[in-house]
Amino acid sequence: MLRSEAFRDVPTALWRFDTAAAMTPQLVKAKQYAENWDGFRQNGIGLLLFGDVGTGKTFAASCIANAIIDRESPPSWSACPTR
Repeated sequence: MLRSEAFRDVPTALWRFDTAAAMTPQLVKAKQYAENWDGFRQNGIGLLLFGDVGTGKTFAASCIANAIIDRESPPSWSACPTR
């Protein structure tokens, strides 16, 4: 149920850290954030993903969300469109 609420785009529901083509330093940080989600959430600490088109922001965010959903916690996120 959480996954269907979080993802309207089916491919992103399948994106996981363990299926990444390469674990870049940015994905390692994203994975650490997901692994420590409970503490970050309790302390009101978020994660800002930014970069040019095609740098993996959506993939990283989806991996984080899936990792959190796998632990049965509802993720929360928002996108900030650029001009």
